[in-house]
Amino acid sequence: MNAPTAFPDPKPVPPYKHTPLFPLGADTTPYKKITTDGVRVEKVLGKDMLVVSREALRALSEAAFGDINHYLRPGHLKQPGQHPRRQGSQRQRQVRGV
Repeated sequence: MNAPTAFPDPKPVPPYKHTPLFPLGADTTPYKKITTDGVRVEKVLGKDMLVVSREALRALSEAAFGDINHYLRPGHLKQPGQHPRRQGSQRQRQVRGV
């Protein structure tokens, strides 16, 4: 914190050093094209504006939720041959009714 305090700090505050949040450079991120339907560019007050339809946003969100459900479930990725509901002890399977 850079605000002055009533008690002297034994360590001096280092000077502010700016670091850019989004450094410019080559983008090596792999992207997946969902669709171009429902996406267009329009001129608004002399500037380009991206206009996205509800259907395109819905398709994007459905794809995002699908990717999240797949990629962020490490148990699912470790054992792709097993159905997630069939995992667990025999007692857990009995409780679930599997």
